[in-house]
Amino acid sequence: MSTEPGHPLQQPHITADDAWRLYCAWAGFGCEMVKRPLALSGTAGVRLADAVARGILGAESPRALARMAAREAGQLAVDMLAVPSSAAATAAAHFDEAQAPSQDRLARALAGTDPVATITRVDVDPNLAEAQWRELTARSGVDVDAPVPEFAPTTGAPFLLPARVLDASQAWAAWFVPLDAARRLLAEACETGHQPPEVLDAFAPVAVGDGGVLVSLVASDYRASDFGVVQEIGLSLTVSPRAARFPGPGQLFLRLIVTHPYSLGAARQIWGIRKDLHDNASAEPRSRFQVAYGADRVRFGQGALQSRAVRSSGTLQLAFPRLGRGRSDRVPGLIHSMVAPHGPPAAAVAPARSVLMRSGTGEGVQVRGDVRLTLPADRAAGLQAGCLCRGGMACLCDTLRGLGLDRRRPAANGWTERLTCTLAEPVRIGAQSSDGAGNTSSKA
Repeated sequence: MSTEPGHPLQQPHITADDAWRLYCAWAGFGCEMVKRPLALSGTAGVRLADAVARGILGAESPRALARMAAREAGQLAVDMLAVPSSAAATAAAHFDEAQAPSQDRLARALAGTDPVATITRVDVDPNLAEAQWRELTARSGVDVDAPVPEFAPTTGAPFLLPARVLDASQAWAAWFVPLDAARRLLAEACETGHQPPEVLDAFAPVAVGDGGVLVSLVASDYRASDFGVVQEIGLSLTVSPRAARFPGPGQLFLRLIVTHPYSLGAARQIWGIRKDLHDNASAEPRSRFQVAYGADRVRFGQGALQSRAVRSSGTLQLAFPRLGRGRSDRVPGLIHSMVAPHGPPAAAVAPARSVLMRSGTGEGVQVRGDVRLTLPADRAAGLQAGCLCRGGMACLCDTLRGLGLDRRRPAANGWTERLTCTLAEPVRIGAQSSDGAGNTSSKA
């Protein structure tokens, strides 16, 4: 009698652990569909009650109270519309997590009564930040015209997960680019060392509509966070993992430039994100990447706080509308990356996703808003003016110029006045497999 396994379609594909994870995801979806509307309604009710109390005390006019009530009702309606998609995204992310077999979890649960840890401690390699900076600088093709940054040691100060951003402001703009251009962006990120070559097989750009793929510029001002007090500009691409059970779209960072070296090592070791550094501490005032807040606009760029006479012309500048009164509460999003489960830089990498849970006030979104992206005429002009790449990084302006983002308005843009968020520990994608006997094993 033959003992060879039959055709794959004749083998069992749904194990007991698969059914258990599906049940947990389904139950979690149901809980979110009940819990989030109640929490949103309660929060809106508290704010409305405070406004009524101020009106009774004479601090608010009846007309202002009516406008406040209308805004709260409109915001609650918008929040309610987002509940099903947020709950579904959370459930899908939980279902796709790599977990130990249920019998192991049950044994651990019966073995003792120790509290379950909710915080993960990561001891960051103190030499990783400088090693990565030198690696990206060497691959940039630009002669370094800046002093070597001072990389403060991180020993004795573990990085805790989920990472927190307690106070920040953030602007973003998104454009549609052709699918071929999106694929070139991924290949370019591999050439410059910002992504490993394995990313090409792990993720695919998500094309929508007539084949366009969303590429986004995100500019952030972190005033209090586990990543430090830092300004950041990032270029991300909307991608989907090829091997996931639920290939949910998320953002893959092709470039991420920060103004302080503190988070370089943690981002690389934990999430596999390879950040560039434009060190504000060692830069001249007119070359520092800064944020300037106006009444109705905010500008990110080199020397943004300096006067026009002092500020360098011909460098990267981004100006966004500062708009919105909206709110969001614990809205999940997915950040995709390539992580090294056994530690960089020598270990093999694997695709992973991390859940970004964000809340915000003073939020607004526009379609084709007045976002102004100013770039040098070419790389030579940028180097002469002291643009970001002069410090020894691959030229971001070349990439943006090649996409033509400075010559057209974005498809959409937004602003968050007060942002708080958490970024969870990455979870490997497609890290579970089932054998023909129905047993589940974890590859993580």
